[in-house]
Amino acid sequence: EMWWSSLGDAAKAAGDNTLMLMFEDDTSVSSIYFQWILAAIDSYGRNRRCRDSNLMGFSLSPIRVEELSPPPFIPWNSKDVVGSSFAYLSVVPSSWGVAYWSDRWNEFSDFVDVRLKPPYYNTEEERSLITKKYDDLRLTPEEYQIPYCRSNVWPKSWKRFMIDFMYARGLVMLYPSLPAEMGLATTLALAGEHVSADEGKNPRIADLATNYDYATMTVFLPEFIMDVPVVGLHLGRTTRRELRRIGAKFLMGVQEKCDACDDLLRVWAPSGILNFDK
Repeated sequence: EMWWSSLGDAAKAAGDNTLMLMFEDDTSVSSIYFQWILAAIDSYGRNRRCRDSNLMGFSLSPIRVEELSPPPFIPWNSKDVVGSSFAYLSVVPSSWGVAYWSDRWNEFSDFVDVRLKPPYYNTEEERSLITKKYDDLRLTPEEYQIPYCRSNVWPKSWKRFMIDFMYARGLVMLYPSLPAEMGLATTLALAGEHVSADEGKNPRIADLATNYDYATMTVFLPEFIMDVPVVGLHLGRTTRRELRRIGAKFLMGVQEKCDACDDLLRVWAPSGILNFDK
């Protein structure tokens, strides 16, 4: 798609350690969204040396539903899991109002270029969606599927590949955890490719926060990224080390089950991850 190639070109031209702000066309943003980005940068990404190597980027929108377990779309409130913290980290990527680091995006783009090729993905199967249900789609061989994850059967979705990428590498995104589940951005959930016209009130839609400033955000954010609460693929509490361990175990399984996937592992598994302490 044109937007995909444009993003790749922009990321390469920007060079490493550049934040790319991405807004889908059905996204609404708060008037203070950029102050959140500045506060997050100041706290966790002021320069490449102090930036955590597992940080994929910063989300403007909160997670409001657990969409990766069967059954999907269960309402979820971060305060029930992370308590009073102003933010949390998650291995689940964001798509509605998000800032990705350009170097991480370039690595992701290289991964997708290989992941989309046979035998790793079946683009012909996507065309069967007219006659098949999601659960009946066989988009990718079982050995490359994330365990117990609904995104394995998401067709025509770039986010499903980001889930593959972040899960296997143990990468995380920073999310806001504001009172009343407010966000700095939210989807409008307009009818389209992934939203039905008769779906009704979409639980993903958040009210926009407007009553914070940069100084307040900086004070409320945990001082060190290792103090930020972490949630996993299905939004339960975990640790960054545990996410890396789970991802490494998954990639070792891929390596054991496939005979000729060196090209995929080369872009999926960064140097040393397959030797991560089990």
